[in-house]
Amino acid sequence: MVARTITFSFLMLLFAAQYTISAEKREFIHPSIMSTQADLVGLKKRTVTDASALLGYKQFKQSEFVDLSRPHTPYAVVKVIASGSCKEEDAFRKDVQAAHATALMWALTGDVHYRDKALAILNDWAATYEKITVSKGSDAQAQLEAAWAAPIWTAAADIIRYYDHGSAGWKQADIAAFDRFLSSLVKTARGAFKNNNNWGTSATLAVMAVAVYQEDAAAYAEAIDMHKRHLKSISKNTGALGPDYLRDPWHPQYTILT
Repeated sequence: MVARTITFSFLMLLFAAQYTISAEKREFIHPSIMSTQADLVGLKKRTVTDASALLGYKQFKQSEFVDLSRPHTPYAVVKVIASGSCKEEDAFRKDVQAAHATALMWALTGDVHYRDKALAILNDWAATYEKITVSKGSDAQAQLEAAWAAPIWTAAADIIRYYDHGSAGWKQADIAAFDRFLSSLVKTARGAFKNNNNWGTSATLAVMAVAVYQEDAAAYAEAIDMHKRHLKSISKNTGALGPDYLRDPWHPQYTILT
């Protein structure tokens, strides 16, 4: 499962305030991948007035992913290992977390140094990346890695492009380059949907997140259909999850949460 090393308790505060939108309505609202404009503004206020939010914020600030001096390392070819890691995979996983973390910090603090760091990560990866390959294990691992990462890349871009009416000033040429990067990732991620377990869950989320960000109505409708079919395939009549159910405690939790 993708490393979720950004302070989890703090990010859950974002979800606590999330609005619910009908699948039938299907309007694209920005930002919205993990948090809306109102969520981010509200959270910023809560870090001043709410003790639990302030505690989470202090922990979040200590994360390596909001460290402005942390280097990011984009690769043209991201090599991955099934049930393991290597330098390219490690950079890919951690840099996407840093992109989202610094984008979030910019929204919460207004500090342009965080904005610039997030932009640098997004732009450099978009300009460098070509593909994911598997150096050890099943070739399908590339599909899973792309599916894990795509929604987080999308959430970072969602903030930088749309928060405060686009005040980050992301250049159109860079936005277009990042769109191509995302499209490449989600194309790879789609392959993971053939598995009716947490892989299918990851693929569905990747397609849906990118569709919302890119305002692709056809892809979003497809993602809703994928979600319905996948939910049916992994559920038993008792309500229990079939795949991954007895494997470990975190895979079924990830499937339900997603």
